[in-house]
Amino acid sequence: MGPGETRSWSSRRGRVRRFAAAVSLVFVAVLAVAGVSTMASLEVPDPTGVHPVGRQRVMLVDQQRPEPHTAELNDRREVHLVLWYPARPGTGRPAQYLDNLDVLGPGLRAGGDLSTVAVRGLRYVRDGAMADAVIADAQPSYPLVLLSPGNATNVEFYASLAEELASHGYVVAGVNHPYQVAAVVRRDHALAIYQEPPRPVSPREAGEQLSARIDERTQDLRFVLTELLRSAAAGSLLAGRLDPTRVAVIGHSNGGVAAAEMCRANQRIAGCVNLDGLQAGGPFSSRAGAEAPAQPFLFLTKERQLRDTDEAALQRAGHGAYKVVVPSASHDEFADGALFEQAWWPFAGSADDTITVTRGVVTAFLRKTLTGDTSDVFDNLPAPTDIHVYGYPLPGK
Repeated sequence: MGPGETRSWSSRRGRVRRFAAAVSLVFVAVLAVAGVSTMASLEVPDPTGVHPVGRQRVMLVDQQRPEPHTAELNDRREVHLVLWYPARPGTGRPAQYLDNLDVLGPGLRAGGDLSTVAVRGLRYVRDGAMADAVIADAQPSYPLVLLSPGNATNVEFYASLAEELASHGYVVAGVNHPYQVAAVVRRDHALAIYQEPPRPVSPREAGEQLSARIDERTQDLRFVLTELLRSAAAGSLLAGRLDPTRVAVIGHSNGGVAAAEMCRANQRIAGCVNLDGLQAGGPFSSRAGAEAPAQPFLFLTKERQLRDTDEAALQRAGHGAYKVVVPSASHDEFADGALFEQAWWPFAGSADDTITVTRGVVTAFLRKTLTGDTSDVFDNLPAPTDIHVYGYPLPGK
């Protein structure tokens, strides 16, 4: 090998080393930016209302319903609640985003949506709610909002929406449906982990399974409403503080369809909100051919276009029915989880935009539905991304 070749090889090797070093530096810089961006986003957005937010957990047992997901004959259906509410300033203690994380961790991982790293990261999420705070005295009674989460998702992952509503004077009862959410700790200290339904053998069977799961959620919601309006069942916190004439139901995905079903079947409900839940009956039901609820109804979705039958049902529902489309959103961004995902670019904000729109649109809708606000329901909405608002009936249809 001649001297020229040796120098040439040495030079190439030096360039390779310098290139590798540069790549390593870029890689480290990207990891650093991702780490800083991710840690900076590990927080629930500050609520915009005037009230501090309190939070309390309640477990209710429906003695009239057996638990269908266990083999014990005497096992009764448990429903686990997270209550968010307007709080008296200076009361309570700082709340963890997700309590019992060490116990719930295996269940959260088993659901498949959260990795071990992601579950561990939840302990670092900053949350402004105050656990077991005293409910505020600003009003003699407060409107009640029931909240049903998406499939395999704990209701704690809707804290950004629930805390926003509580800061504006609503009591929000988030429902953890055992065996349909990722994980809850039962009263016998066992862990109730999300149960995937059996593999269907036909589309018809798949539809029947889905309808049964949404029916179970609807029964949970009906039971929770009855118990909370009895006041004493929820303990001293809400005793006499709920207005039974101002009740709404909100849900995401399967929870959104359950919210619409609950609304259609129960005239005590003043209005309902479906966050991106679509099934055989469109945003209204798991069963085909369903009509929109008679009460005011909001469908907040990423879907640019619905089926003609769904549009026709919204048109027939008329005044009080709304569709709001967020084209940039993904299905998961209507919950908090997307806020905490690893950020490779510090200015990426799709999830933040979707949460901002969701909080603004839902708050505006409930203000009109539950407080009698006569102004345009969607005046002055925060709109960090494109949104399309449709109020029914649409003209010329």
